[in-house]
Amino acid sequence: HLNGAATLLGLEQHKAMAWITRQPVWSPDALLRLAAAVQAQVQAEVRASGLQREVDKLSDNLASTYEEICLLHGVTQNLRINSDEETLCALVLRWVLDCVPTKSVAIQLLPVAKEGQITYKARTQSVLYTSGECPLDNEEFTRLMEVLHLEAGCGPMVANHPVTQAKGWGFPDVRQLIVVPMAEGDRVLGWLAVFNHSEDREFGTVEASLLNSIGAILGIHSSNRDLYRQQSEFLASVVRAMTSAIDAKDQYTCGHSDRVAR
Repeated sequence: HLNGAATLLGLEQHKAMAWITRQPVWSPDALLRLAAAVQAQVQAEVRASGLQREVDKLSDNLASTYEEICLLHGVTQNLRINSDEETLCALVLRWVLDCVPTKSVAIQLLPVAKEGQITYKARTQSVLYTSGECPLDNEEFTRLMEVLHLEAGCGPMVANHPVTQAKGWGFPDVRQLIVVPMAEGDRVLGWLAVFNHSEDREFGTVEASLLNSIGAILGIHSSNRDLYRQQSEFLASVVRAMTSAIDAKDQYTCGHSDRVAR
């Protein structure tokens, strides 16, 4: 025991013994009180450490919530019926890339009219807008949606390593992803997706909930834009029908009404 005490004190054995003999002898009650005080101090430090972790976690949640609110506010403030879809998508992609820990964000807008159909600036093919290191092109993105069997009202689709590392997963560059529909009612007008966590971790409910809110806003906006397009086409059809009727009645003014309409 003396050898261990000397090692603990960093002294030679005879010096350690001399130091020990000079120390007062503590009573059992004093030792118990000291032990109780040390135990209380340790418990207080553990409790303080736990409270500090809770405070840090709450601060992170508040900061994340503030960023999400700012993102949603920015999206709603830039919704215009006559705004350019490419510009709006670029803004949303940049904001999502700043708020969500992801390496890439993508928006695929689906066609709203059939190929060859007479329309007024309507999409007849799908278009993919991306920001960051997107691992898929438009065709691969379409194939991914077909594999996932997503539809309107499906909610966020979150896929992490258990899914993307399974046998048969046909997209090796996609390690984690979240996909949400841009829908209005039963109609899907596009998809909003993020690919690959910036720290190679798993996506969770916080990111999925934020993207779901943005997808719902963009879906309603896309539906309103399409209704506005259909209304414009209807008005143009009415004008064409009126000019045709006038020209058919009076051949002398044939072509004049059409030129005025244009």
